[in-house]
Amino acid sequence: MLLTTKQLQNFVSKRGSKFFDKKYPIINDNMGLPSLIKMVSTDRIYGLTLSVDRDNLRRCITKDLKDMLGLTEEESNQISEFYVNEKYGEYKEIILSL
Repeated sequence: MLLTTKQLQNFVSKRGSKFFDKKYPIINDNMGLPSLIKMVSTDRIYGLTLSVDRDNLRRCITKDLKDMLGLTEEESNQISEFYVNEKYGEYKEIILSL
């Protein structure tokens, strides 16, 4: 089932906000920019600036959404991609506003 943008926004901002805040908190880099996301279960830190890290982060989030929240593979993929792209977009906006 393909989720709409509104459904994705709703999930990330409401239902999934505790999940993301608890399992994948955003942390500041050494310059004070929110460019890192920490995977709490492994203490692994992924950078939003590198596409390889974003891709690996998407995979981890997809797996956790399936395992912990019981979502389907397709829904988990859509949500993780939306979340990572949203956080990357927020990071880019901050950089462009400097």
